[in-house]
Amino acid sequence: MRVPVAGDGPTFATYEEVLRGLFCRELAQYTPDEMLKGNILEDVVFQLHGAQHRERRRVENPLFRRETVVHFLQQRFPEILERTLGAILDSGERDVIRIGQMLTVVLSAEISGVDVPAGDLEAIQRLVDLERVFAEGTGIMDTTYDRGELLRMVRDAFQSFDREFFAGSVARRKELIASDAMPHEGGDLLSVLLMSQGQLEMDYALLMRETAFFLESGSDTSSRTLANTLNHLFEWRNAHPDRWNAICASGAVLDFLERCIHEALRLNPIVPVARRIATEDIVLNGVDVEEGTVVYLDAMAANRDPNVFGSNADTFDPERTLPQGIQGFGHGFSGGMHACIGRVLAIGAPATSSGGPKLYGQTTLMLHALVERGVKKDPLRKPVQDVSSHWSRIGIFPVTFTDDLADSAAPNGPHVSVDESRCFGSGDCELLMPDIFHVGKEGVAEVDAASLSRIDDSSIANVQARCPSGAIHLTET
Repeated sequence: MRVPVAGDGPTFATYEEVLRGLFCRELAQYTPDEMLKGNILEDVVFQLHGAQHRERRRVENPLFRRETVVHFLQQRFPEILERTLGAILDSGERDVIRIGQMLTVVLSAEISGVDVPAGDLEAIQRLVDLERVFAEGTGIMDTTYDRGELLRMVRDAFQSFDREFFAGSVARRKELIASDAMPHEGGDLLSVLLMSQGQLEMDYALLMRETAFFLESGSDTSSRTLANTLNHLFEWRNAHPDRWNAICASGAVLDFLERCIHEALRLNPIVPVARRIATEDIVLNGVDVEEGTVVYLDAMAANRDPNVFGSNADTFDPERTLPQGIQGFGHGFSGGMHACIGRVLAIGAPATSSGGPKLYGQTTLMLHALVERGVKKDPLRKPVQDVSSHWSRIGIFPVTFTDDLADSAAPNGPHVSVDESRCFGSGDCELLMPDIFHVGKEGVAEVDAASLSRIDDSSIANVQARCPSGAIHLTET
């Protein structure tokens, strides 16, 4: 697969080359300045380098240490799953990416310090809509959107996020801090940042961006990985039904699903190419790299390196034998100083030699909960590619469950609707399909139902996948 990059710097694509690049201290994160100003990435920890990065990480790292994550994975997320998954499915939601986002955003909000009323599905859906816009902002280098328009969408989303969630969350924590009622360790990211605000020199806008970045990262990565894993698992189960039945009978389903997630992350890393800029003249992998040169670390290719993952490195094999010292997910979580801080939360960790328990990550727990409910690919509606990115990735992944009465029902045609409470009038739908959609005087998209009979479902589904607010609904009638 060709790396979709804009630049002439060297690209490294073997496992060892990318490993050396990720751990090179003379390479900093790279995003052009014009794509940072006003974007969610501006001055957040992901973009920092050197002393600034170390200082920010020292403050934030304790929230993601194993002893802290144990509570989230063994108590809080199982509670969220039990309370929220049934409500989501009862609401009729059958897009597994949306299901994953609605589950993970609750825990991500709790860790980030964004207050969401417990069990309030409408508030959760709204937060997911905003998180999706923030996710588009973090992927600005690979977007198919007009970048100026995307930055406007991100700024609008921040205004809504501040008004609906962030300002109240800040006020409540400031009251606790002022009354000495806040635990010394803070308990969530926003609390920790507020208590360290002077030390870190973070103004209100940066506090909001940092909080939103952690909110987005904690939800988007796991939900996309959930969809990718299910996509591979469905095919694997069809090809190996006897082996699947044996695994289910053995009681080792959780461990197997964890291996499936690792393998899916290897094949579909969330950040397929890491972009780094040289802070001084260096030699990397035998190549002279001058200061200011952008370097491309192709994790997608490195994770398929046959010298590391074998002759079938391009295939999904959750029972793959790995060389000693090689993680099943490859470079799926980056590495070095910018290794994903939430990796354990996302995919868990093995038991420790001192007796610490094995931890199953939130993605594994979600996948297991869906498998227990008999999840399967929807036979009527195909997955839709996300057209907002140059990378090939799933945008909508329809599924059904054992208890769904509609499994055997034949469709009579599409029904398209717009959720006015979510739509903020970006106009993408009107640009892509002007015969069907137009933005009305109230700034909300409207549907020309009379024209639907001339349009095929896949075309509308592509527009649905591109809607930044998640306001377009396509169902069979």
